[in-house]
Amino acid sequence: MAELSTYKYFYEYEGVFSHQYLLDINEKFEKDLISFVEHKVFKLFFFCVNEMIQNVGFYSAEKRLMEDSKEFGYGSIKVILTENTFEILTTNLISEEQQDKITEKINKLNSLNADELKGLYKEKLRSDQEFDSKGGGIGFIEIIRKTKNPIAINFEKTNNLIKLNMKVVINVGVQNG
Repeated sequence: MAELSTYKYFYEYEGVFSHQYLLDINEKFEKDLISFVEHKVFKLFFFCVNEMIQNVGFYSAEKRLMEDSKEFGYGSIKVILTENTFEILTTNLISEEQQDKITEKINKLNSLNADELKGLYKEKLRSDQEFDSKGGGIGFIEIIRKTKNPIAINFEKTNNLIKLNMKVVINVGVQNG
């Protein structure tokens, strides 16, 4: 990671990843970034950051009850824009069972080439939703397909749970001015 002084943009949050947070942060990112990031890159960033926020909100083992009696995941996110890349980093707690599943899934997806990812994407669209998935199971596939970069993951053991650190990198062209 670059030194803080070399960042063009930096954002950090730790807390509940609720639907309202997703709406609020999307508004903030649009206001903050749209003027100096190419539109195509901003759309890709917007897609990736939404997928990653939703994953924390849905799958974090640490939940918080909100005023509307809905539970949402707790975690953290960092967004770093340098001259050449956006880095989106999320952290949340997961179970050992989730660790095995995520490791297997990400390793498999990262090993596929563009044609294989496209085929898997089409297959997922035609198939039934996975029983433990809140979506169509295509978020990670699309992140890798669209960014043309692997998803980086690592784990840290904490008490009875595992801390999942996930990172997505988007290659960018920052507009001057």
